Amino acid sequence: MSTILPFKTLQDGRIEFEVPRLFLWNMMVIRTQEEIRLDTTSKASLESARSVIETAKKERRVTGLSEAETLYRKSQDAYLRGDYDDAAMMALRAKEGAGKVTKESIGTTANEQVSLGYYVGPILAVTIITATTYLTIRKRKRR
Repeated sequence: MSTILPFKTLQDGRIEFEVPRLFLWNMMVIRTQEEIRLDTTSKASLESARSVIETAKKERRVTGLSEAETLYRKSQDAYLRGDYDDAAMMALRAKEGAGKVTKESIGTTANEQVSLGYYVGPILAVTIITATTYLTIRKRKRR
């Protein structure tokens, strides 16, 4: 809940607030309308990026998702530092990146490619042995 405090402008340009005694223990933050607008915009961008990332996870689209998550974390850090412009830009890039991620297909990871390579040799050997055995048996039956 925000409270508007009465104030007066001094001759030297400073602003003097009249703070009730009860508010002295609270931390006060004074922000301009522009800062509030940037805060709101970057917060909306962060939420939008988080939503797209979560959707990608639910749909099991994981190829390229780690880059989007890294950008999202960096945008959160920028937001916490008060760098709202950078936070909004990185969140937008994270959202775009998460929107482009795809499902992982068979053989797309290095481990799957290696494991498929292990099967080619044995399958080829079994096929050759089977064909040779079949042809030998067929040849013997004809004699």
